[in-house]
Amino acid sequence: MLAVKKLRRIMQYAEGEEFELAEDLLREAKAIDPTYFECFKAEALLALSQNDWSRAISAYEAAIELAPDEFQLHFFFGGLLLRLNENDRAALEFEESMRLAGNDAILFREAARNELIRCNFTAAAKYLDQAEALGTPMSEKIKLVDLRVQLFGRSMEYHLRHDNFSDAEESVEQLRTYLNSIQRSDIDRKLVDHLVKYLGPLSVLGSRYPNGPARDVHCYILSLLSTSARSDAVGVGEVETHFGYMKEGGRKPSFAFLHSETCPDTYVHIADVPLEVWQWMVSGGAVEFGRLPGERGKAVYVKPVVGRRDEGR
Repeated sequence: MLAVKKLRRIMQYAEGEEFELAEDLLREAKAIDPTYFECFKAEALLALSQNDWSRAISAYEAAIELAPDEFQLHFFFGGLLLRLNENDRAALEFEESMRLAGNDAILFREAARNELIRCNFTAAAKYLDQAEALGTPMSEKIKLVDLRVQLFGRSMEYHLRHDNFSDAEESVEQLRTYLNSIQRSDIDRKLVDHLVKYLGPLSVLGSRYPNGPARDVHCYILSLLSTSARSDAVGVGEVETHFGYMKEGGRKPSFAFLHSETCPDTYVHIADVPLEVWQWMVSGGAVEFGRLPGERGKAVYVKPVVGRRDEGR
């Protein structure tokens, strides 16, 4: 009982950044009961508060050795490993935690988050299904919605990196279907931020498949931005369509500017267009492109205009 009281005070001192006092109490607690797993759990949390990752790992390993059936130890340790991008080890800890605890939405949620980083999308979907089936409060539901969107978005990005365009298109179709199924109340600023990151890949697919779902998802994201505090920074409105050429002046290996007679010069990044379209523009080929409004407009949906070239470059 005395050790438990000391452990509580250790965490209070750590929260107040009184680390020397916390370390003194930890030594005393270990002296009272050196085999009490909670002492090592407290040491791990104390180490985390000081960004001492190596010590935190060692403390969790010691705690688990003393109390291997404590599911929270495996869960907390898995969370630390996830934070450190040791995702294969984290997966093992989450699996053990779920085995010991049974059905728990938070465990399933964090296991899904880890599998997303591992690009194990099938496992991530399974864990999200299990979490959603348990029913959750609104705050938890928003987190699950965010992870579900990341599931489809990361899958799209993964397939694009491997030139699997049809699979990427399927992921976008799943994303479109899911976005149409949720309520605006399920969407928070964090989710909007994640969606904005997918504008580039969506532009690539929209250029390759003009009649595919990418444009619908792109417009959906713009509609969210129109009601977001970030709208001024990003630029919102109907996407204007123009014809133009890549300028030689100011062109860099990864980005350039498109010149058109109908709009200001427009920024375009190599990651936002198919490689063959980039090469077409570098060679002087004309393109049709959408331009997000604003002085710093960005090109989207860039596609070649066959038969037209800029001969005066």
